[in-house]
Order: sequence, then C-alpha cells, then structure tokens
Amino acid sequence: MQKVNQFGTMQMLAESLLDGFVKNKDILCSGNVGIGTGEGINGELIIWNGKSYRVDGNGNITELDDDFPIVYANVHKSNFKFVNHFNNITLELLRKEILDIVGTKNIIFSLLIDGKFKYVNTRSAFKSNKPYPGLEEVAKNQVNFSKNNVEGYMIGYYTPVLYQGIGVPNYHQHFISKNFDFGGHVTDAEILSADVSIQFFSGIDIELPISNNDYKNANLTNINKLKEIINKSE
Repeated sequence: MQKVNQFGTMQMLAESLLDGFVKNKDILCSGNVGIGTGEGINGELIIWNGKSYRVDGNGNITELDDDFPIVYANVHKSNFKFVNHFNNITLELLRKEILDIVGTKNIIFSLLIDGKFKYVNTRSAFKSNKPYPGLEEVAKNQVNFSKNNVEGYMIGYYTPVLYQGIGVPNYHQHFISKNFDFGGHVTDAEILSADVSIQFFSGIDIELPISNNDYKNANLTNINKLKEIINKSE
C-alpha cells in the first residue's frame, strides 16, 4: 500500500521553523494531489492534477512556478476510491460519517469531496519574514474568506492523533473552486451535492530539513504547544 509523502512537520511550524527547504517541483515528483504552505506560511497550497496553486492573503489564486519554496506539504499519487454520493450535509457531519465508514481512527487516509457546496469558509495568510513568528502569532493574523453556491474540490487528509506533532490530528482540508477563483484552508462548509472518495495509506514518508541549522538546534519536544495552537485557530 502507498504511503503519503510529507515534507516538514506541524511541530516545526509551531516552533517558527518556516524556511522553505523543498521546491514545488520536488513535491510534484512525489505526488499529483495534496496540500501545504509556502516559506513563512506563504498562503495555503492546493496540489491538484499535478499542478500547485497558492491562495494568498488576499484570496487570490496563482499557479506556482517550479522553484517556489515550501516548508510543509502532504502529497500523494492519486488513486482515490469512490465511497458514496452525499446531499445536503454539513462538513462536520460528513466527517463523522466517513469515520464510521472507515471503521477506525488509527489509519491515515486522504479525502476528496468533489461537488457543489452551499457555502465554504476558508482562511489564508500573508507571508512572514525572518525572524519568523510562531504559528500561534501567524494564526492571529489570518484572513477569512467565504463563498456561497460554489463548485469545487475539497482535498485533505485524516491523520490519527498518535501522529500529533508530525501532522494535523484529525482532518486537515483545503479547497479550490473549479474555476480557480476561490480557495484556502477549510474552516467550515455545507455540501449540497458531492461525490466523496477515499485513499488509504500504510504510513508516512517524511522528508526533513536536516541541513538547516535552525532545525538542528530547535527544541521540538513541546507537543502540547501545537495542540493548543490548533485548538485556538480551528
């Protein structure tokens, strides 16, 4: 079974380790679908059909060039399996139903929701520069967006809590509209009509910035700090 490819960790972001250590072209060699963020939390990234898009702090969407620096990403080679078609359901309830279908909270999987949404609420952030703020400070300055009656793709991952510090526990989803004019990190949504597909993974293949001195000298042991930041920002 395939593993999900991850670049960086969430704990790195919590501790202000925001240097981009891989390029867009590198992550696209590892997968054609996924999510992430650029150096300095430079927007919210959506990788779809082998291309990478950034939703910036103004909500504008641009396709990334090959050398765009990335600090965190999850990507994989798409092999989704259709699960079911859903109508008139909140994202919160859909997430619960998917976990009931999966039957366990201990397996990593990717979730693709393709369809029409009554509304989608998202957020993004402007790029920070060195000395980088912590993820908590970045979260305070994020910009929120919302769109009604939008068609698009919601792409993300479910990560078991046992991976706390490596990834975002539970669901982490990004959105991009089918006409590429709206997107970001998903905070809430309601589905009107959508096909839902899942892809399971046997584990995580992680690449870390082992040549970066800030990373080598950092204290990354305070996992509870990340949990507190996520609880405040979601």
